[in-house]
Amino acid sequence: EEKWRPALAFSPDSTTFVCGLADYRLRLWDIPTATDLGVLDEPENPTLFASFAPDGRTLAAATLGSVTTW
Repeated sequence: EEKWRPALAFSPDSTTFVCGLADYRLRLWDIPTATDLGVLDEPENPTLFASFAPDGRTLAAATLGSVTTW
């Protein structure tokens, strides 16, 4: 049985959190205010890894066979 494990990442300044969802999308949260910042779509494959750039302005997500940046 294949188990899904969400991708998780914190921004370098620890104010933003991203988590992978079971439907393959990514949800962003503002940590200080607990505000949902929205959802990023990556519908074809589960996100295996997510990471913010050192400056916190870019998010990269790796799936099976691709890397997407926002």
